[in-house]
Formats: sequence, C-alpha cells, structure tokens
Amino acid sequence: MKWNSESKLNGLALLVALLPVWEGLSRTELVNPLFFPPMTRILRSFFLLTISGDLPYQILVSLQRALAGYLLAALVCIPLGIVMGLWNQVYRMLELLIEMARPIPPPVIVPVAM
Repeated sequence: MKWNSESKLNGLALLVALLPVWEGLSRTELVNPLFFPPMTRILRSFFLLTISGDLPYQILVSLQRALAGYLLAALVCIPLGIVMGLWNQVYRMLELLIEMARPIPPPVIVPVAM
C-alpha cells in the first residue's frame, strides 16, 4: 500500500475525530478512566513531567521493567524450549498448554499477568 499525502491526511483526520470521543467516554466514565484516562490528563502529565525533568527518569524506569520482564521470560522459556526439543516426553506434557495459549494475543495476557 502506498502512503500518499491523502492517506496520511485521512489518518490524521480520523485521529483528530476520535480524540473528543475518547475524552468524552473517559470523562463520563463509560470506560474506566484508570485504563483510558482522558487525553487532557495524559497531555497535562506529559507536560508536567517534561517541565520538571522527570520524563527521562520515567522512561528509564519503564524500559528497565520491560527489559526485566523480557530477560525473565527468556531465562525461563529458552531453556524450556531446549528441554522440550531434547525430550519428547516433556514436549508431550507441555504441548497442550502451549497450543492452548498460542492464539491468545499478547495484549490480552499482559493485564491478566499483572
């Protein structure tokens, strides 16, 4: 698909049109503001964090958490995958669990795991 200026403009127009809907749904609490805070609150927090100089620290904390989660998953899953590849009995024991989890999208798993 070719990205021309018209398609970029259409995407921007859609985004601008959805922002008031997001704000209204969050303000009226039709969606939980804990999970979908109003855009004005997000922009205010961004502005305050930028001015105070805390934004780089907060970004670093988020990256550290993401890296820790990735490393923990790698430390568990890579050896487990090797063991599953070496021993058919371990593979057969875990196959059903893995196949049941395969179609679940990662964004669905994250809130449950937290």
